Amino acid sequence: MLKNTKTIMILVAILVSLLAIAYFDIKYSDQQIEKEQAPQAQTNISGDLTQEGVHVFDISGRNFEFSQKEMRVKKGDKVKVVFKSTKGYHDWVLDEFNARTEQVEPGKVTSTEFVANKAGSFEYYCSVGEHRKFGMVGKLIVED
Repeated sequence: MLKNTKTIMILVAILVSLLAIAYFDIKYSDQQIEKEQAPQAQTNISGDLTQEGVHVFDISGRNFEFSQKEMRVKKGDKVKVVFKSTKGYHDWVLDEFNARTEQVEPGKVTSTEFVANKAGSFEYYCSVGEHRKFGMVGKLIVED
């Protein structure tokens, strides 16, 4: 009887190990698929310039990342950020210029405009929950 109990315990331990391996393999595969489907970082870091002289940046947000990690403008430029959430509830905030979009759910679009009236490097972020802490940030570089 003791031998059967040990055999059963060994089989249960093996089964639990296999289930744990399968769970983490599936979880890792889902993360890889999400990463591959994530919007690619935009290369238009200076934004589209309109006839009115406004630099327009189309930025999307999904869980813990923006589609664009860097934006560049000149001091005095007018800037418009058109923000869309593609996954999750997010916003776009830049404290130094008192610029912020509304918090939006997936598929919704919002925007904000400001004048980049001081030179430097400034962090923009998502203010929802702890998204900023988890890396949902980017950088606005304002050149003299």
